[in-house]
Amino acid sequence: MAYNMIMASISPEIGVAKDADLNNMSFAYKCGFILSEQIAEIPNPHVLEFGAGGVYVSFYDQLKEGQPKTLVYDPNLDMGHPKYKNLNYAKFTNELPVDGKFEVIACRFSVHNEDKPFEEYIGDLEKYDPEIIAISEYDYKGATLEDFSDTFVSQAEQEDLASEEFGGDLQACFDKHSEIGMDDYIEGLIKNGYEIVATYRGEGVARYKVLVVAKKLPVRSSS
Repeated sequence: MAYNMIMASISPEIGVAKDADLNNMSFAYKCGFILSEQIAEIPNPHVLEFGAGGVYVSFYDQLKEGQPKTLVYDPNLDMGHPKYKNLNYAKFTNELPVDGKFEVIACRFSVHNEDKPFEEYIGDLEKYDPEIIAISEYDYKGATLEDFSDTFVSQAEQEDLASEEFGGDLQACFDKHSEIGMDDYIEGLIKNGYEIVATYRGEGVARYKVLVVAKKLPVRSSS
């Protein structure tokens, strides 16, 4: 698998790196590695990735050798940026796909931005007929404001804190990011007919980041 080759070049100890951005990058690559294992039996999976977050990186574009280009969606992407041109590993867009079959849907820190209940959000993804859904998100439920201050420290997170939505208000940012957590992701997926096949929690500064991977259960015949 492509992700095996990527992970082989990363030290096993990277998960305890002191640098916040490196530590969070380790979490992202670990999520990709776990997801690549779960989709091993899906031939040529079409992957839809939510939440590019204004960056020019896809963490789910090389899950399998020869997979089609990952479609990476984020409504805030500046499609006029030159870095989006001539990319051969992923297609970036700020327009939500209206249809199409995607065997794998990966939501990368996009769920907490949704106003609708998580269970309803997952239900809306059914139009893409996914076989696998992966949720990488925050789980600050039960954490303290101090915990949040100590771990919400990457460059992207600091930009989020300083954004127009929060204006540097740490309490407001914490309240938004602690509304739901891993148990809610698991419950919402199960209620939508999915089986949980893998979970993972980050380490160090990424300890409040989690991954939940779920597989669609076959529809039971009524006969």
